Amino acid sequence: MKRIQQYLIVIFVFFLLISGCTLAKSELRPLGVFPHEKSDLPYDPKAVFGRFPNGVRYVFYPNSKPEDQVMIYLQVKVGSLYETEAQRGIAHYLEHMAFNGSENFPPGESRRYFQSIGIGFGDGQNAFTSYNQSVYWLKLPDKKPETIDMALLLLGDYARRLSLLPDEIDRERGIILAESRDRDSVELRLDHQKDCFVQGGTLPCWRRPIGAKETLRMFRKHDFDHFYHTWYRPERMTLILVGDIKEEIAVSAMEKAFAHLSASLPAQKAPDLGEFAHEGTEVFYAFDSEAKDTQVEIQVVERTNETGDSLKRLKYVIARDLAESVLSRRLQELARKKDAVFVNAGCYSFGWLEWAKYAGIVIEGKPEKWEEMLQLSENELRRFLEHGFTKTEIEEAKATFLKGLDVAVKKMDTRESQDIGQQILYSLAQNRVFMSPKQQRDILKPHVEKLSDAEMMDTYRSIWNTNHRLVSVTGNADLGKEVEAKKKILSIYNKAKGKKVEVPRERKKLGFAYGKRPEQPGKIQKRRHIKDLDIHQIDFENGVRLNVKKTDFKKNDIRVILRFGYGVMNLPED
Repeated sequence: MKRIQQYLIVIFVFFLLISGCTLAKSELRPLGVFPHEKSDLPYDPKAVFGRFPNGVRYVFYPNSKPEDQVMIYLQVKVGSLYETEAQRGIAHYLEHMAFNGSENFPPGESRRYFQSIGIGFGDGQNAFTSYNQSVYWLKLPDKKPETIDMALLLLGDYARRLSLLPDEIDRERGIILAESRDRDSVELRLDHQKDCFVQGGTLPCWRRPIGAKETLRMFRKHDFDHFYHTWYRPERMTLILVGDIKEEIAVSAMEKAFAHLSASLPAQKAPDLGEFAHEGTEVFYAFDSEAKDTQVEIQVVERTNETGDSLKRLKYVIARDLAESVLSRRLQELARKKDAVFVNAGCYSFGWLEWAKYAGIVIEGKPEKWEEMLQLSENELRRFLEHGFTKTEIEEAKATFLKGLDVAVKKMDTRESQDIGQQILYSLAQNRVFMSPKQQRDILKPHVEKLSDAEMMDTYRSIWNTNHRLVSVTGNADLGKEVEAKKKILSIYNKAKGKKVEVPRERKKLGFAYGKRPEQPGKIQKRRHIKDLDIHQIDFENGVRLNVKKTDFKKNDIRVILRFGYGVMNLPED
């Protein structure tokens, strides 16, 4: 399942993480409004939300795991979607330039200083740019006032005081172009073509964060200055500080560094992403001999203007996801069968940028099996939509979900600051209310327990109740010329639609395979306690050694590692 999981991660995490602010003809919500301020959902009471008079927002969350450490994020709500045609790639390029000199940190100085106090570039100081946000972050090794002040001084430089020196721009250009070449993989090329088909050639198709080589080669200082001073504005910025520090110290430090910032150019409206609409069965085909396999996908994609977060939305998402998890598991079980015609499979549904909503089923396998894969994906999707799930399937899905809620609550007091910071960042990017695991369980557990099978299936069917289907075959399946290939794909798909699908069979509930003790337990040969590491070491008669160490880093968490031998070191020379 590894490759299909990676693909679904690209779809899910990539699109979800980058989705945040609404981008239509204008911002559909005030930039300074936190999601919980327009919602009926409660926010985590430990989180402190605020804003300074100049529009900069902040979130503080006290957390003592790890002790004495602090995470700081600067989120700027601007990304590649805000570029003009001549600026493609400048948002990401600008993020790189933040590390190449500013008012208080000449080129190279910020890396040298923070490395001197134990912050390595990459793991302790980094940034990323997506479609609608640019994020800079620092993992501080201590909570000393001078460390926090220097970190916020640097983030303040990123926000409004970059030098953008011509020599540094030219020096960084080679790195940017090299990154562009590295990202020019067959998978991304095929994804880009398919995105343009799915999104109807609208703006997002042409605003990938990496940009275009022809524009990246042309950027000069005045281009960066204009984009930077137009979009890096106080009202588009949010500071997130999580760590082992008192609220008054954290807020005071953030205020000192950011409350005085001001914009230097007039505000601009967010871009219009454009409109698209699909009707009937539309086919997409793309062949690339470099691809490792073939993917068959059936999708529905629609425009949406849904904004904000609410209890109603949350309940809808849970019903949808529970039903979808049944279909995903069913596909995975088919992939494990001896005579399976495909290797990996999965399904998904999500909203993106509060501008479009997606749902799909994707199957991956050998190119010569593309017809069987297409027929199977259509049949299994239709079987699920027509006949739903069995009692055992939904019981398992509910039990897994509810167990996840309980586990999250048990672990909540031992969450690390970086994890909490990323969750807050994700919530703000998604325009979702940041809730504690306990709040989520208190709301969702009784809802899931009472949720009827009919409501779950009705919710999932509503996603697919559209007037279109998008059918795609991409990868290394050579079907000839595009026109003829599309006709062939459509013919196979229509043939699959004509096949009657049977009601899924109720399968026998299996017990836990390892629930019984062995008839002849192993014998312990030797025990010893390694005092300085507090490890109990046990040698069994058959040569197996067990090392046991009790820790309190994470509540209700047990990690088991099984290691065999010493790899190639144990192999003979031949």
